[in-house]
Amino acid sequence: MNALYKCSFEETEKLMFSEVGWGDADIKVLSQALSQTDSSKSKLKKLFLNGNKIGDEGAAALTGVLKAGSLPKIKIINLAGNKKMSE
Repeated sequence: MNALYKCSFEETEKLMFSEVGWGDADIKVLSQALSQTDSSKSKLKKLFLNGNKIGDEGAAALTGVLKAGSLPKIKIINLAGNKKMSE
């Protein structure tokens, strides 16, 4: 796993990836990195992904991470403004 991701997920409570042009492929990479994070060390509470190009496939990848319990402290995930995502 990318050392920067690992450090970010274990040391910060908030990550901002808003309006950076990310699509499904990017969210799948992010989701894979999140799933490899030691959940007992994760401090991540807020994840902002709003205003990107994320669709249903990206949302499904992120949902898989949540269902697996990889982010036990997460309280907020902002996906607003991703026009490729269905309700």
